[in-house]
Amino acid sequence: MTGMGMSQQTWYGAAAGFMGMWMAMMVPMMLPSLIPMLSRYRRSVRGGDGIHLHGLTALAGVGYYVIWAIVGAAVYAVGAGLMAVEMRWGGRGAMAAGRDRRGASRSGRHAVHFVEGAATGDLPRRISV
Repeated sequence: MTGMGMSQQTWYGAAAGFMGMWMAMMVPMMLPSLIPMLSRYRRSVRGGDGIHLHGLTALAGVGYYVIWAIVGAAVYAVGAGLMAVEMRWGGRGAMAAGRDRRGASRSGRHAVHFVEGAATGDLPRRISV
């Protein structure tokens, strides 16, 4: 997603879009693990004021998602950095490793080969990928 910015989109707009999608994914995905954790937290803190207990539980839940937002920001930063390196250097790193831009070996020894027409009874034709 990092390299798929819309035209005329600022870096901040792309980061905000990523974070919005990250949190939209993280909330429902992590909610099943958060509910039992908050339930145990409420039992361990019990004994105090009821309103205070609700506030502490809400603060713990919000803190959980703030940590995941920080992880998302780090993921975006790493992805943006890798995309900048790829855009600057292109496929030179892959070519230096003995591979072409598609990732296939230039020597042909490690290329994947398929046989076309074998299932239909036609004469097989070798296709290298």
